[in-house]
Amino acid sequence: MDSVRGGIEGLKDFVPSDIQEIDELHEVVKNLTENEIRTETQLKEEKERYRVAVESSMICFLLTGIMSIHWRL
Repeated sequence: MDSVRGGIEGLKDFVPSDIQEIDELHEVVKNLTENEIRTETQLKEEKERYRVAVESSMICFLLTGIMSIHWRL
């Protein structure tokens, strides 16, 4: 339990207990935690890419709109 309560560092520092069920359960918890961290990191990166894309498209849209207005005058 201490390794699980210790977060990812506690999970990494786990010393096998030589009880198959406990060691397998620990491995499952560690894998799930690592996958969650990896997924969270990927989502943050995707969010940042999306933010940059939206900001860039808004700038292009505004510039295009301004150029159209000037050409009509």
